[in-house]
Amino acid sequence: RPFYPAPEMRVSCDVDIFYDKEKRAAVGEMMTSLGFAETGVDANHTAYRRGQVSVEMHHNLLTDQPTVDRYYADAFSRLLPDGGCRYRMRDEDFYIYGTVHAMKHFVVAGIGIRPGMDVFVFPRTHPDMDRAYLAAELEKLGLLSFHTALETLADVYFDARPMPPELEAVSDYLLGSGTYGTAAQAAANRLRGGGKMRLFFRRAFPPYRVMREKYPALRRFPPALP
Repeated sequence: RPFYPAPEMRVSCDVDIFYDKEKRAAVGEMMTSLGFAETGVDANHTAYRRGQVSVEMHHNLLTDQPTVDRYYADAFSRLLPDGGCRYRMRDEDFYIYGTVHAMKHFVVAGIGIRPGMDVFVFPRTHPDMDRAYLAAELEKLGLLSFHTALETLADVYFDARPMPPELEAVSDYLLGSGTYGTAAQAAANRLRGGGKMRLFFRRAFPPYRVMREKYPALRRFPPALP
Protein backbone atom coordinates (compact mmCIF):
# COMPACT_ATOMS: atom_id res chain seq x y z
CA ARG A 1 0.00 0.00 0.00
CA PRO A 2 2.72 2.61 0.81
CA PHE A 3 4.17 2.25 -2.69
CA TYR A 4 0.99 3.20 -4.57
CA PRO A 5 0.28 6.82 -5.62
CA ALA A 6 -2.58 6.84 -3.09
CA PRO A 7 -2.93 4.24 -0.30
CA GLU A 8 -6.63 3.64 -1.01
CA MET A 9 -5.65 2.23 -4.42
CA ARG A 10 -4.35 -0.92 -2.68
CA VAL A 11 -7.06 -2.20 -0.37
CA SER A 12 -7.17 -5.63 1.30
CA CYS A 13 -9.83 -7.64 3.08
CA ASP A 14 -7.72 -8.88 5.99
CA VAL A 15 -4.40 -8.66 7.81
CA ASP A 16 -1.94 -11.53 7.34
CA ILE A 17 0.81 -12.12 9.90
CA PHE A 18 3.40 -14.90 9.68
CA TYR A 19 4.88 -16.12 12.96
CA ASP A 20 7.00 -18.90 14.45
CA LYS A 21 4.72 -21.95 14.65
CA GLU A 22 6.32 -22.91 17.97
CA LYS A 23 4.42 -19.94 19.44
CA ARG A 24 1.05 -21.17 18.19
CA ALA A 25 -0.58 -21.64 21.60
CA ALA A 26 0.69 -18.28 22.84
CA VAL A 27 -0.57 -16.54 19.71
CA GLY A 28 -4.03 -18.03 20.23
CA GLU A 29 -4.11 -16.80 23.82
CA MET A 30 -2.91 -13.36 22.75
CA MET A 31 -5.59 -13.00 20.06
CA THR A 32 -8.30 -14.06 22.48
CA SER A 33 -7.05 -11.58 25.06
CA LEU A 34 -7.30 -8.83 22.43
CA GLY A 35 -10.97 -9.62 21.89
CA PHE A 36 -10.67 -11.64 18.66
CA ALA A 37 -12.84 -14.70 18.09
CA GLU A 38 -11.44 -17.68 16.19
CA THR A 39 -13.38 -18.21 12.94
CA GLY A 40 -11.49 -21.00 11.20
CA VAL A 41 -8.34 -23.11 10.98
CA ASP A 42 -6.54 -24.70 8.05
CA ALA A 43 -3.08 -26.04 7.25
CA ASN A 44 -1.66 -22.53 6.91
CA HIS A 45 -3.38 -20.25 9.36
CA THR A 46 -5.92 -19.57 12.08
CA ALA A 47 -8.44 -16.86 11.24
CA TYR A 48 -9.73 -14.39 13.80
CA ARG A 49 -12.30 -11.62 13.72
CA ARG A 50 -13.17 -8.68 15.94
CA GLY A 51 -15.94 -6.48 14.60
CA GLN A 52 -14.99 -5.64 11.01
CA VAL A 53 -11.32 -6.55 11.46
CA SER A 54 -10.19 -9.92 10.06
CA VAL A 55 -6.73 -11.26 10.92
CA GLU A 56 -5.09 -14.44 9.64
CA MET A 57 -2.22 -15.65 11.81
CA HIS A 58 -0.09 -17.82 9.53
CA HIS A 59 2.04 -20.59 11.01
CA ASN A 60 2.85 -22.05 7.56
CA LEU A 61 3.44 -20.78 4.03
CA LEU A 62 2.25 -23.97 2.32
CA THR A 63 0.97 -23.82 -1.27
CA ASP A 64 0.40 -27.51 -2.17
CA GLN A 65 3.25 -27.11 -4.66
CA PRO A 66 6.08 -29.35 -3.36
CA THR A 67 8.91 -27.30 -4.91
CA VAL A 68 7.60 -24.09 -3.36
CA ASP A 69 6.86 -25.67 0.00
CA ARG A 70 10.42 -27.04 0.25
CA TYR A 71 11.75 -23.58 -0.61
CA TYR A 72 9.87 -22.05 2.35
CA ALA A 73 10.38 -24.94 4.78
CA ASP A 74 12.67 -22.69 6.84
CA ALA A 75 11.04 -19.36 6.02
CA PHE A 76 12.62 -17.55 8.96
CA SER A 77 16.07 -18.02 7.40
CA ARG A 78 14.90 -15.58 4.70
CA LEU A 79 13.82 -12.89 7.16
CA LEU A 80 15.70 -9.88 8.51
CA PRO A 81 15.21 -8.37 12.00
CA ASP A 82 13.08 -5.23 11.81
CA GLY A 83 12.92 -4.01 15.40
CA GLY A 84 11.43 -5.68 18.46
CA CYS A 85 9.67 -8.93 17.57
CA ARG A 86 9.23 -7.92 13.92
CA TYR A 87 10.96 -9.37 10.88
CA ARG A 88 10.80 -8.51 7.20
CA MET A 89 11.91 -9.94 3.87
CA ARG A 90 14.51 -8.21 1.74
CA ASP A 91 12.86 -6.46 -1.20
CA GLU A 92 13.72 -9.19 -3.69
CA ASP A 93 12.34 -11.96 -1.49
CA PHE A 94 9.17 -9.98 -0.80
CA TYR A 95 8.62 -9.51 -4.53
CA ILE A 96 9.20 -13.23 -5.11
CA TYR A 97 6.73 -14.14 -2.39
CA GLY A 98 4.16 -11.91 -4.08
CA THR A 99 4.49 -14.14 -7.13
CA VAL A 100 4.18 -17.27 -4.98
CA HIS A 101 1.00 -15.94 -3.38
CA ALA A 102 -0.43 -14.98 -6.78
CA MET A 103 0.37 -18.46 -8.12
CA LYS A 104 -1.47 -20.08 -5.22
CA HIS A 105 -4.64 -18.09 -5.89
CA PHE A 106 -4.26 -18.55 -9.65
CA VAL A 107 -4.23 -22.33 -9.30
CA VAL A 108 -7.00 -22.59 -6.71
CA ALA A 109 -9.70 -20.19 -7.92
CA GLY A 110 -8.15 -17.60 -10.20
CA ILE A 111 -6.88 -14.12 -9.45
CA GLY A 112 -8.05 -10.72 -10.51
CA ILE A 113 -6.04 -7.81 -11.80
CA ARG A 114 -4.53 -6.85 -8.43
CA PRO A 115 -1.37 -9.04 -8.71
CA GLY A 116 -0.76 -7.34 -12.04
CA MET A 117 -1.00 -4.00 -10.27
CA ASP A 118 1.52 -5.16 -7.69
CA VAL A 119 4.10 -6.40 -10.19
CA PHE A 120 3.72 -3.12 -12.07
CA VAL A 121 4.15 -0.87 -9.02
CA PHE A 122 6.74 -2.69 -6.90
CA PRO A 123 9.69 -2.79 -9.37
CA ARG A 124 9.13 0.87 -10.20
CA THR A 125 9.31 1.85 -6.56
CA HIS A 126 12.28 -0.50 -5.95
CA PRO A 127 14.44 0.00 -9.07
CA ASP A 128 17.61 -1.31 -7.41
CA MET A 129 16.40 -4.89 -6.97
CA ASP A 130 18.86 -7.57 -8.07
CA ARG A 131 17.18 -8.92 -11.22
CA ALA A 132 19.69 -11.75 -11.58
CA TYR A 133 18.82 -12.95 -8.05
CA LEU A 134 15.11 -12.67 -8.83
CA ALA A 135 15.46 -14.76 -11.97
CA ALA A 136 17.60 -17.40 -10.25
CA GLU A 137 15.24 -17.82 -7.28
CA LEU A 138 12.11 -17.86 -9.42
CA GLU A 139 13.75 -20.53 -11.56
CA LYS A 140 14.34 -22.63 -8.43
CA LEU A 141 10.67 -22.27 -7.60
CA GLY A 142 9.56 -23.19 -11.12
CA LEU A 143 7.79 -19.83 -11.37
CA LEU A 144 9.97 -17.79 -13.70
CA SER A 145 7.68 -18.14 -16.72
CA PHE A 146 4.59 -17.43 -14.58
CA HIS A 147 6.24 -14.32 -13.13
CA THR A 148 7.34 -13.14 -16.57
CA ALA A 149 3.76 -13.53 -17.82
CA LEU A 150 2.45 -11.45 -14.89
CA GLU A 151 4.98 -8.70 -15.54
CA THR A 152 4.16 -8.72 -19.25
CA LEU A 153 0.42 -8.47 -18.60
CA ALA A 154 1.04 -5.66 -16.09
CA ASP A 155 2.75 -3.69 -18.85
CA VAL A 156 -0.16 -4.43 -21.18
CA TYR A 157 -2.75 -3.25 -18.64
CA PHE A 158 -0.96 -0.22 -17.20
CA ASP A 159 1.63 0.87 -19.76
CA ALA A 160 -0.29 0.35 -23.02
CA ARG A 161 2.07 -2.35 -24.30
CA PRO A 162 0.70 -4.67 -27.02
CA MET A 163 -0.92 -7.92 -25.86
CA PRO A 164 1.15 -11.00 -26.79
CA PRO A 165 -1.26 -13.44 -28.48
CA GLU A 166 -0.03 -16.34 -26.34
CA LEU A 167 -1.17 -14.51 -23.18
CA GLU A 168 -4.69 -13.64 -24.28
CA ALA A 169 -6.23 -16.72 -22.62
CA VAL A 170 -4.27 -16.08 -19.40
CA SER A 171 -5.47 -12.48 -19.42
CA ASP A 172 -9.08 -13.58 -19.87
CA TYR A 173 -8.70 -15.93 -16.90
CA LEU A 174 -7.28 -13.14 -14.72
CA LEU A 175 -9.87 -10.55 -15.69
CA GLY A 176 -12.73 -13.00 -15.21
CA SER A 177 -11.69 -14.08 -11.73
CA GLY A 178 -13.02 -11.27 -9.58
CA THR A 179 -10.68 -10.05 -6.86
CA TYR A 180 -9.73 -13.28 -5.08
CA GLY A 181 -10.99 -15.84 -7.57
CA THR A 182 -14.51 -17.20 -7.80
CA ALA A 183 -16.27 -20.20 -6.28
CA ALA A 184 -17.25 -21.43 -9.74
CA GLN A 185 -13.65 -21.27 -10.94
CA ALA A 186 -12.42 -23.03 -7.79
CA ALA A 187 -14.88 -25.88 -8.39
CA ALA A 188 -13.86 -26.15 -12.04
CA ASN A 189 -10.16 -26.21 -11.13
CA ARG A 190 -10.70 -28.93 -8.53
CA LEU A 191 -12.55 -31.08 -11.05
CA ARG A 192 -9.72 -30.68 -13.55
CA GLY A 193 -7.46 -32.20 -10.91
CA GLY A 194 -8.97 -35.67 -11.33
CA GLY A 195 -12.75 -35.62 -11.66
CA LYS A 196 -15.65 -35.84 -9.24
CA MET A 197 -14.65 -39.08 -7.52
CA ARG A 198 -11.12 -37.91 -6.74
CA LEU A 199 -12.52 -34.60 -5.51
CA PHE A 200 -14.96 -36.43 -3.22
CA PHE A 201 -12.22 -38.52 -1.60
CA ARG A 202 -9.92 -35.51 -1.24
CA ARG A 203 -12.69 -33.60 0.54
CA ALA A 204 -13.87 -36.56 2.64
CA PHE A 205 -10.38 -37.75 3.63
CA PRO A 206 -7.94 -34.81 3.81
CA PRO A 207 -4.28 -35.89 3.76
CA TYR A 208 -2.17 -36.20 6.90
CA ARG A 209 -0.31 -32.97 6.05
CA VAL A 210 -3.58 -31.02 6.30
CA MET A 211 -5.07 -32.91 9.23
CA ARG A 212 -2.00 -32.56 11.46
CA GLU A 213 -2.36 -28.76 11.21
CA LYS A 214 -6.03 -28.89 12.18
CA TYR A 215 -5.40 -31.50 14.91
CA PRO A 216 -1.88 -31.06 16.36
CA ALA A 217 -2.24 -34.26 18.42
CA LEU A 218 -1.66 -36.14 15.14
CA ARG A 219 1.95 -34.95 15.20
CA ARG A 220 2.49 -36.99 18.33
CA PHE A 221 0.35 -39.95 17.27
CA PRO A 222 -0.03 -40.25 13.47
CA PRO A 223 -1.88 -43.62 13.66
CA ALA A 224 -4.89 -41.67 14.98
CA LEU A 225 -5.44 -40.22 11.49
CA PRO A 226 -8.32 -42.60 10.61
